[in-house]
Amino acid sequence: MKFKFKMFHIWFVVPVMIIALWVFIFYMPFSAKIKQKEKEISNLKQEEQGIEVNIRTAIDLKKRNEQAKSSIIEIQMQLPTIDAFPDFMIGLLKDIKKDAASLSSFSTNFSSLEGEPGLLLIHPVFEIGLKGKYVNIGKLLNDLGNRKFYRGISKAKISYDEIEYPALTGKFAVEFTARRSGVLEDK
Repeated sequence: MKFKFKMFHIWFVVPVMIIALWVFIFYMPFSAKIKQKEKEISNLKQEEQGIEVNIRTAIDLKKRNEQAKSSIIEIQMQLPTIDAFPDFMIGLLKDIKKDAASLSSFSTNFSSLEGEPGLLLIHPVFEIGLKGKYVNIGKLLNDLGNRKFYRGISKAKISYDEIEYPALTGKFAVEFTARRSGVLEDK
């Protein structure tokens, strides 16, 4: 019986040992290498996705930049040039007369007509003196604010005389946006 027990151990232990050796010698190293390669592949996939996102972002930024440039050029082309500005001012003065307000004074800040060198847009400032009813002056300023070339009112002063009460007198320093004469520069 002892002999049979040894034979049983030999027949049982030898296959278990062969399986254990196979697991330790072949399976575990290959399994570790496979897991390592899977990690490398997943890291590469994440890196690839990050690069794709960066490429898409760069392409989107370039498209937006091109759209912004074309929009700016389109808007600038709609602005009057400084050479055509007298005609624009004549139209503005006609609007003043049409809105039942009268022009009491009109002057320009000549240094504002030069602008900064190298810039395409300039912002001329005109001081306009108006006389009329509050509603009429307000309507005129509101209409002026709806124009594309209007930039803002930098100074305003409204006063009234008790003798001419319904009529108010106002001085407004109105700033416009115009572009220099010539071709638009690409910056």
